[in-house]
Amino acid sequence: MTKPHSPAPPGSTGDVRATRIIAIALAAAFLLLIAAFMLMAFTAQSDIRLNAVGPVGRTAGAERGGLVFHGTANIWEVRGQMTQDAADGITFAFNLIGPTGQPPPPELALTLSLERLDGAQAGLPLLLRQTGLGAYEARGTLSTAGQWRLKMVFPEVVAFFDFDRLP
Repeated sequence: MTKPHSPAPPGSTGDVRATRIIAIALAAAFLLLIAAFMLMAFTAQSDIRLNAVGPVGRTAGAERGGLVFHGTANIWEVRGQMTQDAADGITFAFNLIGPTGQPPPPELALTLSLERLDGAQAGLPLLLRQTGLGAYEARGTLSTAGQWRLKMVFPEVVAFFDFDRLP
């Protein structure tokens, strides 16, 4: 006589094996997620883009107008404007604001340069002068038409602002 087939009792080998596979898969996914978060700290972007947020109207000394730009470079909020005069002169005026509203320390190592986006001209250093607490200004000359980049080098990051020479 044959015995009727009875279901396997709970805790049988099949159930234990399936539970282990699920636990291992969840643990692997969790460890992978933790590894990805840890890796983000080492692959953080050190090149920051400053964005144009609006135009600057044409006035005396800014006959070609300009652009307002904003962004965050490491802990510093950058708020500035770029203006171009009739003689191809360019002026960058900007403020640096810390996380609690404080200005940067006087010893902040910050350099500015201009470069062509097409690589046709090497970086032209700009003389940076402080005009107030957290307020800076730099002037230069755009020698040719085309796309240009302002490069702001902070100790921790490099910020870029791309723009065109205005007509």
